[in-house]
Amino acid sequence: MDGLTHDAVRVNRAAEQIVFPRRGRGRLSPAARARHEAELAAFCAGLLEIKSRLDFEVSARGWGYLLENDGAITKDELDACERMITECRKSGLLPLDIWAVDETRSLENRETIDDTTPEEEAADIIERARNGHLYYNPLSFWEFQD
Repeated sequence: MDGLTHDAVRVNRAAEQIVFPRRGRGRLSPAARARHEAELAAFCAGLLEIKSRLDFEVSARGWGYLLENDGAITKDELDACERMITECRKSGLLPLDIWAVDETRSLENRETIDDTTPEEEAADIIERARNGHLYYNPLSFWEFQD
């Protein structure tokens, strides 16, 4: 198998049939538009075929690397491929879970909205102002350490 894993061979065979839909510049004629939409549908079907055979999740960029490795796209087309897959997700041609969640890009400091009323929030602020002195500690933790 030339050093390829079993999964890589299966991906390779499926990708041989995937054709990256390259679109020219300018407005497409109705016939060219129909041809491009058919190519997009075939491209998406090929990605879904590959996904059904994988036992791991692929990132957004990972799809481009898989397709580049299998000769469906060139290195110069990585960004275009990622954009196309994103557009296909947005348009509904591909499911939203086509790629793995990138935890390095997860949200931080997300806004949390509670279910208190403005009156309840005001009462809490007043309560904290009235009793804040009870929680004031002028001592340092380090003063009592060896």
